[in-house]
Amino acid sequence: MISASASSILMDMESKSMNNIIDLRLDRKKRREIGRFLHEIFLAHVDRYELPSSLGLLKGVN
Repeated sequence: MISASASSILMDMESKSMNNIIDLRLDRKKRREIGRFLHEIFLAHVDRYELPSSLGLLKGVN
């Protein structure tokens, strides 16, 4: 389950072009919440999906 604000952000992203999505400024908490939600969706619906190991590198950056 995600918060109403994260859900609103995802619905807004759905209607935007990729350039506008890239320009979105989200705080760390929202990025993590949306990332976890998308990870769970991919796990449930994409065969052999695994969290990319390269995302582990970003933990030190964020």
